[in-house]
Amino acid sequence: MDLRWVQRVVLLALLLCAATGCNGPRWQKQTDEATNHQATPVRVTRPQPADSVELAAPLSGVVRATGQTQLAFQLNGLVTDVLVAEGQAVSQGQVLARLDSRLFAAQQEQAAGALAQAQAQLDLALSGTRAEQVAQAEAQVKSAEAQYAQAQADYERAQQLYQSGVMAKQALDAAAAGHEQARQALNAAQEQLAMARKGPRDEEIAQARAGVQQASGALNQAATQLDYATLTAPTAGVIVMRKLEPGLIVSSGTPVFELANLDELEVWTEVPESDLPRINTGDPATITFPAAPDVRVAAEIISIAPSAQAATRGFPVKLRLLEEQANVVPGMVAQINLAFAESPGGLVIPQRCLVDHGVYVVEDGRAVWRKLEVLLDIGESVFVDGLEPADQVIVNGQHLVSDGGAVTVVDALAIEELTRLEAK
Repeated sequence: MDLRWVQRVVLLALLLCAATGCNGPRWQKQTDEATNHQATPVRVTRPQPADSVELAAPLSGVVRATGQTQLAFQLNGLVTDVLVAEGQAVSQGQVLARLDSRLFAAQQEQAAGALAQAQAQLDLALSGTRAEQVAQAEAQVKSAEAQYAQAQADYERAQQLYQSGVMAKQALDAAAAGHEQARQALNAAQEQLAMARKGPRDEEIAQARAGVQQASGALNQAATQLDYATLTAPTAGVIVMRKLEPGLIVSSGTPVFELANLDELEVWTEVPESDLPRINTGDPATITFPAAPDVRVAAEIISIAPSAQAATRGFPVKLRLLEEQANVVPGMVAQINLAFAESPGGLVIPQRCLVDHGVYVVEDGRAVWRKLEVLLDIGESVFVDGLEPADQVIVNGQHLVSDGGAVTVVDALAIEELTRLEAK
């Protein structure tokens, strides 16, 4: 056989292979790569059992004593005595401090004198006019009558003399003026006698009574101010704060002591709005203290404020400690774990998995949207019904897929590189 002919046959076979058999696998590989490139990379998670999530809200609060009260003077003044120290137990009514009371004592004495004077005026009005005063008024009337009779005679004689031309007109006018003056004096004496016989009027007695009432009120006010110069304990307790020294000038209303009942302690905290529907008065809690790591105290909720604080938007909550602890004192920072009572059931998934009240689940390389019932939303996690523990729920990339779209499951690093979304 001619060698050249053999070479031509081999070359023709190679060309046919290149044109048919060899091209088939290469096109198939390119098709597979194109298919993989069209699938959306996603990251998945599996639903967790409901009992794997602890329904507790860790909160921060402050220990306070029940009946914790700030005490202040109700007057401005100079402090003369401070009789208690911080940490000292006091009884109800015990004197804590005093102000300089000399001015207040003088005002009380002055008010007492004014009241005595007003009372004397009232007694005089109520007793009526004395017999001596009536007799004196009668004597004044008789004297005025005599003077008037003399002035009347003088005036009549002056008229006769004037008509006879013996007396001048000026002398007649003087006699007439004397007569009128005597008449007015007689009328005044007669009125004084009538008043003496009748006694004080009802209006005068009422005025005297009002004077006594006013003076009595002034005395009570002075006595109250004198009492305010002494600061006493309204209840039994322990002095937990003292901001007072002898010689200090204080203003009314400025807290100088803080009194607390250390027999019963409370913890004050604030609950966010999302947790408010899940707590009730009487719910249990566990309290720990950063300053005393070994101390754990049982507590219960005793009050929930009906409105939120404007600054924090949290709802104030008070808890009562159910156990006495020597290492726990007012002012300590407390960590509160509220154990919620709901058991919603279902399965737990991250809240961010939800898309339009459902989730995307990976089935046979496809994203399948599944509607869910949300049983409880606790923030980062939700309890849902409608999933199985083995389901692959898309947790990253769920907003880039559509129902029935091709997906490929990758790890957290790949999801960041391929989607440029943070993988959590």
